[in-house]
Amino acid sequence: MVLKLLQLRQTRPHRILINLCVALLATLIIFLAGIDATSSPAGCTAVAFLLHYFLLAVFLWMAVEAFNMYLAFVKVLGTYVSRFFLKAAILAWGLPLVIAIITLLADVPSNYSEGQQTYRSNRFCWLQGNQLYFGFLLPAGLVLLFNTVVYIMVIRKLVSRGRAKGEAADPRKYAIKQQLRIAITVMVLVGLTWIFGFITIR
Repeated sequence: MVLKLLQLRQTRPHRILINLCVALLATLIIFLAGIDATSSPAGCTAVAFLLHYFLLAVFLWMAVEAFNMYLAFVKVLGTYVSRFFLKAAILAWGLPLVIAIITLLADVPSNYSEGQQTYRSNRFCWLQGNQLYFGFLLPAGLVLLFNTVVYIMVIRKLVSRGRAKGEAADPRKYAIKQQLRIAITVMVLVGLTWIFGFITIR
C-alpha cells in the first residue's frame, strides 16, 4: 500500500505536466491555424471559443501544478487526496468548458453599434469587450493570484529548509545553487511569468 502511494506521488507531477502540455499544444495549433480566419463567421467564432477554452485549461492545469507543489513542499503531512488526479482533471478540463460556454451564450452588454460582433473581434478570432474581461481576464487573473500566493509560500518554505540544512552541514554554495534552481523551476511551472503578459494588455 505504501509502495503504491509512493508510486502515485512520483507519477502525479508527470501526469499534470502531460495535460498542461496537451492544453498548450492545442492552444498553439488553433492559434496558428485559425486566429486570422475571419472570412468564415461561424469558423472564426469556433476558433475564438476553442482558444478561450484551451487557454483557460492551461491556466487551470498550472493551478493544479501549484496546488500539487503546495502539498509536496508546504503541507507535506496528510497530503494524500483520494482520486486526486481524477478530481484535478474534472476541474482543469471541465471548469474552462463551463466558463467558455457561458461566455459564448451570455448576452453581456457591450458598447458596440447595433449588428456588430460582441463576442469576438472582427479583426481576428479572439474575444473582445466584456467577454474578454469577464470571460477570460477575470478567471485567468484569479488563477494567477492563486499561483503567485502558492509560489511565495513554496519559495519561503524551500529557503527556510535550505537555511536549516546549511546550518547543520554548511554547504552554503551548493544550497544556494539548489534553491535557485528550484525557485526558477517553480516560477516557470506555476506560470508567474504570465503576469507580465497581463501588464501589456491595454
